[in-house]
Amino acid sequence: MEDDKSPQVEDPRLRESLQHLSVAEGTTQSNNRKRTMESVHETNASSRTRIEHFPSSNISQTHRTSIVKFLKEHFVHELMPPSGISVIFDSELNVGCAFYALQEQEIIEAPIWDSSSQRLIGMLTVSTFIEVLLHNSDAENHVNADIGAQTIKDWLDALGRLKEQFITVDPDASLYSACEYLRKYRVHRLPVIEEQGDDQCVLFVVDYLKILHFLLRQLGTQSDPLSRTIGELGVGAQDNVVTCSLNTTLIQVLHLLYQNNITSIPVVDENGVVLDLISRVDFLCLAREHAYRDLNITVGKTIELRNRILHAQSEPQQQQQQQHQSN
Repeated sequence: MEDDKSPQVEDPRLRESLQHLSVAEGTTQSNNRKRTMESVHETNASSRTRIEHFPSSNISQTHRTSIVKFLKEHFVHELMPPSGISVIFDSELNVGCAFYALQEQEIIEAPIWDSSSQRLIGMLTVSTFIEVLLHNSDAENHVNADIGAQTIKDWLDALGRLKEQFITVDPDASLYSACEYLRKYRVHRLPVIEEQGDDQCVLFVVDYLKILHFLLRQLGTQSDPLSRTIGELGVGAQDNVVTCSLNTTLIQVLHLLYQNNITSIPVVDENGVVLDLISRVDFLCLAREHAYRDLNITVGKTIELRNRILHAQSEPQQQQQQQHQSN
């Protein structure tokens, strides 16, 4: 059901994007959807640490069996919040406006609706943007300045996505099935689609993080193995941890993220001490400001630019909070 309240939009870029954007009731809780990039990247010098290599997984078969049993007994629809919105982009939307709208809505992905076929045809994600940057960079690692003016459908077609199967999950599927889809197809998120005859209804988007939050709520943080440390369990990257330095170029980071299918890379010094983190989400921030045209810039310069953009974006909110407190 469409929201009957039209948002008041002052920024002309966002106004243009909202002409092609559907906001429907139903699904994504704002607290879960606010993946504030700023909180991810705030780095305290006193908390810098060295990359550690954990032993192989120590999760017992008993623990594995209990978690698998839990996932098979619970269903995707149980993750759906009682209220929220689903953001859907029209395939003819200008890409530059689409990424601008993603950040304004504080989300990192959106399903894509094709008006001609009256079907969902894919997802627009930060990963899509990274692929497009790699696809459109020349021998000198410069990106065509016009890529932001292309439509989403143009991008998907250039990447061959329109010929691929669009992977979704049914709300009545088990959480175990959702995890299997995520692992099998090597994707980070799945749209939850309810089919009603020829109509498709997007309920929300499920990912590993939502499943983990559900596990924690249902089982509690004190239950085994959730009460044990990552080091004790031996989960996560154990060997050959992908890292970069402040002098690594942006094009090299793009290749590392894409080829290893990872979401972020620790930035380390010559001693392996973690200085910061650069992630796929950072490119959403850069996309909004069109700060991606020269991929030869270093990670150090990219982090400076990212922090400057985030600081500029947070200033109006901080001023509003201060004004509210003073009143």
